[in-house]
Amino acid sequence: MKDHENAQPQLPYRNLDALVRGVSGKFFEHTYDNVTWSFVIQNTLANITYESRHIRIHNVLNAVDVPEDVFVMILLHEMLHLEVRPVQTREGKWNDHPPEFWEAERKRAPNNEASWQWLYTYLPLRRRPRLQCTDVVPSVRRLSPQQRAWAREKYGIELPKVIRSDDPLSRTIDTRTWIIAVEASMQRMRG
Repeated sequence: MKDHENAQPQLPYRNLDALVRGVSGKFFEHTYDNVTWSFVIQNTLANITYESRHIRIHNVLNAVDVPEDVFVMILLHEMLHLEVRPVQTREGKWNDHPPEFWEAERKRAPNNEASWQWLYTYLPLRRRPRLQCTDVVPSVRRLSPQQRAWAREKYGIELPKVIRSDDPLSRTIDTRTWIIAVEASMQRMRG
């Protein structure tokens, strides 16, 4: 995928260029000042292209309520991939996060645990350990009256008409409600 494909406009409340330079300077002695970034619509929360040094960040984070520490942690994680490259396992598969990667991240990443806690509290995320990635669960949109009635009957919960993973107003919904909403939207496909 080309770096500009699926690019979303950056909202005007945050200067990620300055954050990139700050993370590069503080944690990598300015080695990665030339890293570029964009908000995109994709499956994964974030990833980096080695050749172009371009970080793609899911558009779900393109919101005013995302703490700066979350961006610092994501940028640091992605830049660390440039320093600690994937290694090939005995089975011939590539490990993007070898033990040295996690050790380096633990030593450098400020507020790593708090940032992940925020992400899992306020965003619908799903880990895929085998693929070594974290996906953003696709947006749940326009729940039908039948889907909302199903959730009310089965769980005793009122779902809003629209829930979107990229809408900050939807972030007040707890993880259990997200799961129920996703399950309700799956009900329509099942029958």
